[in-house]
Amino acid sequence: MTGNGFGPSGMSRLPAHQRKLPRVRPNTFWGGLKHKLAPVDFGELIEIAMRRTHLDDFGEPPFEDALRTLVDACNTEAGLNLFGRFAARQHMLDLLETRLRLVD
Repeated sequence: MTGNGFGPSGMSRLPAHQRKLPRVRPNTFWGGLKHKLAPVDFGELIEIAMRRTHLDDFGEPPFEDALRTLVDACNTEAGLNLFGRFAARQHMLDLLETRLRLVD
């Protein structure tokens, strides 16, 4: 079937605006992977900080609402790449661990 614009041989003869190629969304794969490799989850951050320090009293004032807002922003608004997620996650863990140690 040559000359009709169909099939592999005809595809290259079509103008670019007439070629229908599947749209690939690169963030689908990588977005899912980076969320698995560097999860930023409120409950997990709290658990890890308490496990690492062997402490459980975060003291006053309450911080949970602010931390939830920050975690939600990291997951939905910030558009962090994998390194950014690792860095944000580690920074939040460091802050939580420091708070636990200061209250103790």
